[in-house]
This record gives sequence, structure tokens and C-alpha cells, in this order.
Amino acid sequence: MLKQIIKIVLLLILLSSCNDKKVEKQNQLFNENSDNVTNKVQPNSEQLYSNAVLYFNNKQFEECKKELLILKTKFPNSTEINKTNNLLKDIDLEFEKIKKQEQRIESEERAKKKSVFFANVKDLRKKTDKLEGMSWYQDKTSPRYSNRNGFYIYIASAGFSYPSLRLKIQFKDDEWFFIKKYKIYVDGIRYSIEPEYGKIKRDNGNGDIWEWLDISVGKDEFEILTAIAGGNDVKIRYISDKYHKDRTLTTKEKKAITNILNVFSKIGGEIY
Repeated sequence: MLKQIIKIVLLLILLSSCNDKKVEKQNQLFNENSDNVTNKVQPNSEQLYSNAVLYFNNKQFEECKKELLILKTKFPNSTEINKTNNLLKDIDLEFEKIKKQEQRIESEERAKKKSVFFANVKDLRKKTDKLEGMSWYQDKTSPRYSNRNGFYIYIASAGFSYPSLRLKIQFKDDEWFFIKKYKIYVDGIRYSIEPEYGKIKRDNGNGDIWEWLDISVGKDEFEILTAIAGGNDVKIRYISDKYHKDRTLTTKEKKAITNILNVFSKIGGEIY
């Protein structure tokens, strides 16, 4: 019995010794890691300034400024403070140079875009609303007024920036027709344009009526226009609730559409 008790006591002592060594080793590793972290995250003023100079020489001015501001905050009385303030002034000068260079490039790009725009629209018919600052450009063969049959496109622009493309479909008759939608047939392929309610406008005078649609060209309409520009036999069907009327687009109308599409592309117009 005594021998068993002695064995148990010895076993407990051995286990306790092992645990103590394990804890001691863990504490040692923790202290070593803590020292490494502390040394890593706390550079002195000289190191911060050296980093800043390196960033400056590599033209990484934002990173340079961050290092200098950390230096000023943590080491306000260090010997690097005067050099830090001077380098911050140099950074401001570099930022000003970059800003002026960007403005110059932007101005040159704007002048180039303006030159390209007006060089390409100079042969188009122009109408301007000075109060709104808007201008509209259409082929000279397209109708001037809404009381004519017509299927054409034109360019709208404020100055010369961000030009947009618009489609106008006009119908003239001697009696009210009340168009609801349109179908366009290009060499036997059928396309549809179904405007929202109220988009088709109407007027009358001197015994005639005229109805017209004036919409912005989106991707669907652009597909139709591209097909028309490359098509041979192009017809438009005006559809009301009970009736429809057909008309063949003339060679002149197709040529005008092609002309405006080319101009729109050259001036950097985009379809959304």
C-alpha cells in the first residue's frame, strides 16, 4: 500500500514539473514575439524621415506626406522637424505642378474635341436655342418642319460636349390617323418601334394633319438605323388602332441617316 502511494506522489511531481516547463516556454515565446512587434511598429524619427525622402524621390507624394505627418505627431521636438517642414512645402509644390499639368491636358483635350466637333458638323443644318444653350444638327435634306413626311435622325448638343442622337418620324395626311406604333421593314427583316403613351405629338392646319415622334436613340433604335443605312428596300408602316399606311423610304432619306451616323461616330458620340 505504501509503495502505491509513493508511486502516485512521484507521478504528480513529474506532471507538475512538465507543466511548469511548458508554461515557462510559452511565456518566453510570448515575450520574444512582443519584443519583435514593438520593434517593428515603432520606427524612430530618423527612420520616418528616411522613408519619406525615399517616397519623395520615387514621386510617391501621398505616402511621403503620411510619413512626415506621423513624424510631426510623434516626434514634435526631434532634430528632423525643420527638414520635415521643408519637405512638406516641397510636396505642396509638387501637388500644384501636377494639378496645373492635369488642367493643361484637360484644356488641350477639350480644344481638340471642340475642333473635331465643329469640323464635322459644319455642313449640317443647325438650329440653336441660346437661352437653353442647346443646338441641333441635321442633314440639309431632312425636313425643316414637322408638317412633312420624314424619317430622319439629328444630333443634339450643349456646346459641343456629350452629343446625343435623336430620331424623328413624321407623318402627314388629310385626315386624322392617330398612330400607335411603327414597323420598319429592311430587306424583309421586320423591326418595331412602340412609343410610350403621349410620345406621339399631333397638330393640324390648312386642311392637313401631321403626327410626329421625337425620341432619343437607344440601342434598339440604333440597331434599326444601322440596318436602314446598309439596306436596299426600306419601308415604314404607320399603325393605328384599326388601319395602317405604308411608305417607302427614299434614297435621299437613307443617305441622310448614313451621313448623320458617320458624323455622330466621328465626334465621339455614344449610345446608351
